Amino acid sequence: MASQLKAAAAAGAAAGYLALQWLGRTYGATKAERHRRLPGDDLIAGPMAVTTHAITVAAPPERIWPWLVQMGWHRGAWYTAEWVDRLLFPANGPSADRIIPEFQQLAVGDHIPDGPPEAGCEFTVVQLEAGRHLVLHSEEHLPPRWKDRFGAWIDWTWAFNLDDLGGGQTRFTFRSRGRAGPAWVAAAYLLVIIPADFVMSRQMLRGVKARAERAAAADLRAAKPARHRDRLPERSRAIWPAREQRPMAGPAGPSPHAAGRQLLTWPAVPRLRRGKGAVCGCAAGPAPTAGQDWR
Repeated sequence: MASQLKAAAAAGAAAGYLALQWLGRTYGATKAERHRRLPGDDLIAGPMAVTTHAITVAAPPERIWPWLVQMGWHRGAWYTAEWVDRLLFPANGPSADRIIPEFQQLAVGDHIPDGPPEAGCEFTVVQLEAGRHLVLHSEEHLPPRWKDRFGAWIDWTWAFNLDDLGGGQTRFTFRSRGRAGPAWVAAAYLLVIIPADFVMSRQMLRGVKARAERAAAADLRAAKPARHRDRLPERSRAIWPAREQRPMAGPAGPSPHAAGRQLLTWPAVPRLRRGKGAVCGCAAGPAPTAGQDWR
């Protein structure tokens, strides 16, 4: 019985790990998107691992782009969940929830830090088209002593691609392509980094989506009240003056509040009374004279 439980647990763990491997490579992306050629694909020849993730954002590309160009260590960070920021990057602080003006200028050749200066870990901007795509490249995401002692190396790219779907919708695609060596570094990359990429990339996509959609919704809220304010005074002018000219006269004459306003009396309408011989139980009583209040 114990051996069967162990076997079942091992099988469950293996299935879960394989699922993480698959999700780490494909989360959110369609088959066509996974096979589509994107900017930066030509920078890594024969990659040992390719991941493609995608999400639809209810915001135009120009509302997403400012969040991408400010990414990085001690910049806007990577828009992962707050618990991830606190657990893995405590010295970096939480991801930004606002556009940071001083980080909005980005050009090919610029460096984006991905760790403290002593780590020597950064990306280089290799391709950029504002509002369309951003491609980052790195050969430095390994501890420096590994390079000197073991000859370890890594070569990878991150590509952020925005496709305008129209109607204020954007398809946001994120792809990584990489190689590493020697074999034990490559194995660690495949066994650890790929499953972890499901968590990190998924959170990054959702983090950018939430921030861009919040900004787009704020734009809509700011635009709608302006249109209502433009129409409301005209509508009020058409309705309220007409109502002010129709006060009712009481038994002792017009209301003191109606002084100075034109008094319009209701037209003479017959009062309906219940009485003998009335049709359907009703009979018309005497009609009030013009100018007489009726109730």
